[in-house]
Amino acid sequence: MNNRLAVIYQFGKVASTSVVSTLDELEGVTAVQSHFLGKDALLGCLKTLTNPNVPDYFFEHQLGQLIDNARLSRRIDVLRAGGTEERLLVISMTRHPFDWFRSSVVQDLEGYLPMFRDFLDSKEIEPTDDDKTIGIALTHLFNVFGRIITRCGGVDQTLDRLKAGQAKVFAGSQIENAPRLQSFFYMALRPFDWFERHFETSLGVRIDDFTVIDQTYRFSDETGDFCIFRYEDMATALPACLEAFGVPAPQTVKERNVSAKKPFAAATKSAFQTPAAERLHALFLDTAYSRRFDYG
Repeated sequence: MNNRLAVIYQFGKVASTSVVSTLDELEGVTAVQSHFLGKDALLGCLKTLTNPNVPDYFFEHQLGQLIDNARLSRRIDVLRAGGTEERLLVISMTRHPFDWFRSSVVQDLEGYLPMFRDFLDSKEIEPTDDDKTIGIALTHLFNVFGRIITRCGGVDQTLDRLKAGQAKVFAGSQIENAPRLQSFFYMALRPFDWFERHFETSLGVRIDDFTVIDQTYRFSDETGDFCIFRYEDMATALPACLEAFGVPAPQTVKERNVSAKKPFAAATKSAFQTPAAERLHALFLDTAYSRRFDYG
């Protein structure tokens, strides 16, 4: 069997570090992770890096990723063109969109806290500590996001309007003139079009061509094997995919980079249980993504 280049490719905060750590110990497997691949995504990252409104925290984070993902994109393209004896294995995962949003906020709170403080300062609100800053800011923003999405007719319709360049999506809202808060809004909606915008575009495979077997989406071609499954089903779905593609399955998956153990996880979790959060939660479930992957 050819050596395997296993690429854990998903939109972040979906156990990629844990899966890479597990697969990298298997004989004949080299495992790496990525959240964006291909020319379009790399150019988008470069555009972000040159945007003066991007906080230093996210600039430094993406700067390191740009070089790594450029190298990985080239390696995959060479492999797909038959220029190496490796065989590609791509594993991607979905996650409940609201759970993912919470995990993403917790993971990068160091970058978001200054923005939350500025937002509350503009509203002349002075929380007594960081926990209250997180709770109050998120509750306000959940309400703002919910109103924007509802006005557009839903999450999918909001994304369609944003792709069409309709700046009026934010008109009249509290984030109309706040680029950083608009970026936070975009982040919240990342799962809903990631597979179409990133996975299909960079790899040249369509989700509609995958076969659904035992809670997993599977597809193979001349140079690689591809599998998508829900984060919530990982304990059974990952071994099933690996065995189907001739890779010995590990007995357990290592636990790495767990959001629940991060600072301010409890304060963030509380904010995600408010009535404002529940309204936004319902909008997140009324999407093509949630219906496809059975989160409705």
